[in-house]
Amino acid sequence: MTRALPWLLPAVAVLPGAAAEGRPVADQAFTLSGGLRVSLQQDHDRPYLELGLEIRWQPGEEPAGREGSAALLARVLQAGSAGPYDPAALSRVLEERGIGFTFQAGPGRICWDLRCSSSQQEEAFALLAHMVARPSLGGTELEAQRAQMWQERLSLGLADWARLRFRWDLVEGRPEGLATERSLAEISGDTLAALHRRIVRPERALLRIRGDLNPAQARQLALLHLGVWGPAAEPPLPPAPKAKPRGARRPGCLAVPAGPPTATLALLPPPGPDPQLAAVLAELLPRWLQSRPAELAKAQGRVLRLEDGSPYLRLSASGAPGADPAALLLALRAWAEGLAGRTVSPAELDLAGRLRANRGAALSGSPAGVAAPATAPEAMALLQRWCAPGQQRALLTGAAEIAPDHPALKGLGPLEWVRSKE
Repeated sequence: MTRALPWLLPAVAVLPGAAAEGRPVADQAFTLSGGLRVSLQQDHDRPYLELGLEIRWQPGEEPAGREGSAALLARVLQAGSAGPYDPAALSRVLEERGIGFTFQAGPGRICWDLRCSSSQQEEAFALLAHMVARPSLGGTELEAQRAQMWQERLSLGLADWARLRFRWDLVEGRPEGLATERSLAEISGDTLAALHRRIVRPERALLRIRGDLNPAQARQLALLHLGVWGPAAEPPLPPAPKAKPRGARRPGCLAVPAGPPTATLALLPPPGPDPQLAAVLAELLPRWLQSRPAELAKAQGRVLRLEDGSPYLRLSASGAPGADPAALLLALRAWAEGLAGRTVSPAELDLAGRLRANRGAALSGSPAGVAAPATAPEAMALLQRWCAPGQQRALLTGAAEIAPDHPALKGLGPLEWVRSKE
């Protein structure tokens, strides 16, 4: 059995970085009465089955004063019991049946993945139903995971703490989501059970089935094991409001003296962009990164997603020991300036639109459709707004003293030094 590493530092799902052409599109899709969407891709070349059930939710649904409860819930789901099986029995059953299991969790996402031979397909469906709908969320496992979570938080180095703050505070603007010792202490088994009922809901879930299974078999097994999983009695909470603005202007750049010399630049989506056009452009960004200038030879860029689905671009560059992180940031910002003036051709937009349509079909389990048309001038105007200095946030690690008027900081907003984990 394989389980993902515990969720401590909030991860972000990487979407457009992978080749969209390689992602299969479901050839059958249906929805159960409880709201669970099911997609099936048949593959009769080998006798195998892959199941993946993914839940999407809003981080703002954590109860007030109990920040960290979603991360703690993910840990307990990962390491705890399921239905009639305690953790040891569950591991034993998976091993005896030859069923591979992986659990993944991140902000706004929980996913269970099982892999087995076709002969174990009914057992795999039954185990998945236990894991998703019938976990045990209290007892010694809760206490063990609570203690481990806080211990890992305490053991964070200053550079890792700065990276955490950068993502949650500057990029996503919700520092209230960071767990504290007090908020973790307030989380009980009942807290996790109520949160589980709110976010682990069939109408929020997508079950992907792939392997040697025909549509009739897939529907029968899904109905048998997940058909009674109905909508939760508790309605979802409204998203948590953004953190109130501080009295002083929020920093545009965090700098920490610890860690190796690196620079990270995030380009936030501009206010009110067309989400479809932004998603189409997100398909092109990884391709454009391949033609980045020589000074970014060591830089790596990824197109990521915020919880609301708006894409943003994060570029990072690392230098040799003794390198100047501010110089790395200056190179990243020069690339962003060049991106803002880039010409977008109709052919590139057409290709990106088709990739985006196929990706959406793969994620939803529906047949691929035609992406909404966009003109090249509209795309270039959005790029200019997206790469504007006001949409940029930066993080420097391994940084010595930096003058506030350094060219790398021009237009970014105030520089704030992170010298302690407070």
